[in-house]
Amino acid sequence: MKRTKKQFTVDRIVPDSEGKLHIKVGIHLLLSLCLCLGSLSVLHAEGNEYPAISAMVYLLMIATLVCCVLSQRKREKQWMKVFYYGGPWLLVLILTGFHGYWTGAKSWINMILMYWNEVHDGGVALLSVSQENAAMQSFTLLMVIFCAQFCWWMVKDRKVICGIGYSMAWTMLALMTGMFQPYMGMLFLIGLAGLFLAIQGGYVTARNLFCFVVVSVIVVTAGLILGTLCMVDYYGVGVVTVFVFYFFHGRKWWCFLGQLIALYWLNVEVLGGLMYPVQLLGMEFELCQQGLALLALIPIWLYRGRQGYHSKPFQYICYAFYPVHMLLLVAVLNFINR
Repeated sequence: MKRTKKQFTVDRIVPDSEGKLHIKVGIHLLLSLCLCLGSLSVLHAEGNEYPAISAMVYLLMIATLVCCVLSQRKREKQWMKVFYYGGPWLLVLILTGFHGYWTGAKSWINMILMYWNEVHDGGVALLSVSQENAAMQSFTLLMVIFCAQFCWWMVKDRKVICGIGYSMAWTMLALMTGMFQPYMGMLFLIGLAGLFLAIQGGYVTARNLFCFVVVSVIVVTAGLILGTLCMVDYYGVGVVTVFVFYFFHGRKWWCFLGQLIALYWLNVEVLGGLMYPVQLLGMEFELCQQGLALLALIPIWLYRGRQGYHSKPFQYICYAFYPVHMLLLVAVLNFINR
């Protein structure tokens, strides 16, 4: 009788005993850290010139995540959970003197609108509030605690839709203000990939899931660096594209959405390329040349996993197509330039 592997389910990564609790907590901490670092990197870029965004912010993030971990270990005691979740908030309120948060929030909005006006040639009025660095720092510390606890909650309860919305909101904020950097998107991508991995099918068990996530992060990072240094096709972005289809290989709606968002970010925002002016219905806009790569998703999504026509000659024709058509293009270019 042929043995078949059991499909991985969500319940299997929840330990049955206290002895295995560190595996689940380690996975939650790693993925929460990636998502939280992505949002803090946007905060750091936005407020680099104004408030004192220093090591204190990252120490507060780590302390908040540690409190979340401790609340998981003491989950049978309700008052301890309230203490661990509310402790960081109370600490920041005491350190900041219980004031300046509303002014700091308006100052942050002012700063974001100012960046928007610089990137998009003005047009948005600023709020009537004086710039106060102390108030902005107080509001920033509250934002750090919120981001850390919200990321922990998303990962712990596997809130995939919230994770997508959270990552897109911070990414759009960085894009609109001209502060976006590729490493920000990479942090969100790693966090979401791990979150998707926790709910999708695959031959991953509770015993090897943590190692699989750690190795995946290392391999993706190494592939990005080596692909760039070795100057392969599309540099490290080409390597990351392969991993995108690996992590989002299912046929569920969020797999399609993950492929679309990741490929848009890699091809349009990271690679960019030539922009073609296009007129449609009296309106003129620019079309990114590399963005046409998104059209490749159509035949990929239509593939149903069944082998089509195949033969040895056809197989070798497919192998030869890429190098042969490149050689033909070079030959035509040389002929034209003679």
